[in-house]
Amino acid sequence: MAGRLRQVTELYETELQRVTAERAEWMGFLRFAAAHYQYSFDQQLLLYAQRPGATVVLPMEDWNLRYGRWVARGAKAIAVFDENYSSRRQLRFLFDIADTVETNQTRPIPRFEVLPDERPEIIDVLEGSVGELAERDSFEQALFSVAQNVVRERTPEIMREVLVSLEGSFLEYCTDEEIEDVFSTAVAENVGFVLMTKCGCDPESVMGEDAFAALAVLDTPLLGTALGTAASDISRDILVEIVHIQRSLKTREFAPEQREIYNTFIEETPHYRDNMDAQERSEEHGDHLHDAERVPDSRSGDAGGADRAQPLGQDAVGLPSEA
Repeated sequence: MAGRLRQVTELYETELQRVTAERAEWMGFLRFAAAHYQYSFDQQLLLYAQRPGATVVLPMEDWNLRYGRWVARGAKAIAVFDENYSSRRQLRFLFDIADTVETNQTRPIPRFEVLPDERPEIIDVLEGSVGELAERDSFEQALFSVAQNVVRERTPEIMREVLVSLEGSFLEYCTDEEIEDVFSTAVAENVGFVLMTKCGCDPESVMGEDAFAALAVLDTPLLGTALGTAASDISRDILVEIVHIQRSLKTREFAPEQREIYNTFIEETPHYRDNMDAQERSEEHGDHLHDAERVPDSRSGDAGGADRAQPLGQDAVGLPSEA
């Protein structure tokens, strides 16, 4: 197992260097990260390195129990770092939907989608949460302004991480004010790009060709990780908030006597529970807008031999990548 962990760690370092080397590579990664927003930055990066075409990614147990799908024998697991272990680094294993097969108990997987008629109220509610938006002439501009406001609110927290990650970088010789300006701008660009992509917009219609220019000076692994982590955490929090707003809008469509029935139903769906889990984890780390699994005995991460499916499980609770 130690050998597998070492390989995955080396893969992470190599992939981080690759995607931060050029603007186009980084944008490609961000599009992937938007689809898998529930996962942490390091998990997103490892997913991208091993399975860039993955669409919906979950641990085996969730495929079995939540969605009634079996992982096919011989399917190769995607190894990522397990955040349930804080004292030492461990791996967890995930599978793409392409690695699974349907059963007679298969259930549909909820999809994240922002409908055109939801956009105005989503922006109104977000603005009430994060403060007046500089731009809201279009949905895309408004999302970018939301990103800028939240990053501005969290800049002191972000800078505590950045200022201890400067050794050997271009920014090491800059003033704190210069570093804050460069880094907060970079994080806001990343968050805005992810939000717009996930919400079905074209981020390049709002962001100019000079976007992501800061990659040239965020030139060490520590700074690359700090940028990715901050952007991933903030993006996830805002997207979870959007899911909650959508739920609120949906309940208004029901008569008062129907709302209690709907609320009870929706709170039992995996989609709602997943996003509540994500929000609770964010709040535990102070990351809301304001304010372990065990490795299978085989240690291989693969789903087994031969060619038939099997309903096996792991102990972690995963999040649908498109939920």
